[in-house]
Amino acid sequence: MDKFFFNNKKLAVKIKIFYLQMVPLFNLKKLRLFYLSVYLLVMLF
Repeated sequence: MDKFFFNNKKLAVKIKIFYLQMVPLFNLKKLRLFYLSVYLLVMLF
């Protein structure tokens, strides 16, 4: 999972910052799905 996200370092940094900001708002299972969905959305655009 981590290798997948760190292929693009610049994108990974943006997502990681966003991910860390969202941690208090979600439990880990929902957060993982959210993290993946945001990554996929960014890849599409």
